Amino acid sequence: MKKTPIRKVSKKQAKRQRELAKIPLPENGLCEKCGQRPDWRGLSKHHIVKRSACGSDGRENLIWLCGKCHAQEEGIKEV
Repeated sequence: MKKTPIRKVSKKQAKRQRELAKIPLPENGLCEKCGQRPDWRGLSKHHIVKRSACGSDGRENLIWLCGKCHAQEEGIKEV
């Protein structure tokens, strides 16, 4: 039987994951961009200023988006 490699998470990554997990869903459960109920994909966190462009993980830089709006923001063409 082949062993599955254990993926180690650095302390910095673990801290970031814990901080992101603290950000609550919107009370009304709606997309913060279009105001609609999410489809089967649910809501996901989206960085307004990308982390690669020095964006933070703080609530002021995060928005909850439905799958459709998240795909639009990321430039993903839906079929």
